[in-house]
Amino acid sequence: MLTKPPGWLFMTAAVTATCVILYWASVPYWYDIEMTLFAIFVVGPLVIIWFIRIVVADLKGAPSLVERL
Repeated sequence: MLTKPPGWLFMTAAVTATCVILYWASVPYWYDIEMTLFAIFVVGPLVIIWFIRIVVADLKGAPSLVERL
């Protein structure tokens, strides 16, 4: 399981989070509190999940991971 790509749910969440951040970056004024909370509670867990999957796949010696890095 951990040697496979993250899946559609993770990718959808990551793309949605990225689109929201890009939209907020394009407005003439920043939503400071909202951006901070969004980064902590949405982007943070996505990065942690991705990092854990990479570390576990590396420890298992996933061939696809070794070839990409």
